[in-house]
Amino acid sequence: MMVACNNSVVEVGSSEYLFSESFVSCFFKIDSMMLVSESLPTDKEFSFIVQCGFENYYTKQHNEEAYQSYCELYGDTGFNSYLIIPNQASVNKIQYIKIFSDSDFPNHKAGESLNDLVNIRYETAKPFIDNNYPESWLGERPIKKDGYRVLAPGEGYVKVEKCVADLSPEELLLIDRNFHILFMEKPIENKDVTIYLELRDETQTIKTACRLNFYKDYRE
Repeated sequence: MMVACNNSVVEVGSSEYLFSESFVSCFFKIDSMMLVSESLPTDKEFSFIVQCGFENYYTKQHNEEAYQSYCELYGDTGFNSYLIIPNQASVNKIQYIKIFSDSDFPNHKAGESLNDLVNIRYETAKPFIDNNYPESWLGERPIKKDGYRVLAPGEGYVKVEKCVADLSPEELLLIDRNFHILFMEKPIENKDVTIYLELRDETQTIKTACRLNFYKDYRE
């Protein structure tokens, strides 16, 4: 779901730039997940994309009071730049992510946490906001319009890859909508297995699962 940006639209040639006081144009609350395999058996790391869904979202046009309160809560009030597309960030205060399976992995019995065998790869808006939107974090020659910066899609988000077992709740604030999990090991047996993913925030536990064979090439 993509939601319109919160402030004025300016046309520059054939492009439209959206001026915004805040880096995040839409805050959303994750309430569902879908786990989708995106790897081949020959890959060194077996990767899944976690597609997150939401019903509740907050922009300047939709629930402005809540949107402004999140901007103030996270200090996202002095961006004052143009965006080519709106930015999104989750407001879930994620307490933990747990990954496990119904099958054995190296040194891990079925049902045990696999967090130490899995990396998570995601993007977050928080460091860019916390550091007052540093221009040095952008491209070498940022585009400007009327003296204001114009951020390309994805600019400003910080890319993170880390072992799930080493994550802290603080590191999962203001993450983008989708993220990836990467298995460093495969199941011991060549058979169909179920991978379970749980995400716990301050009010709910969101669950999803995916059944597949890590050793099978589904292109066949």
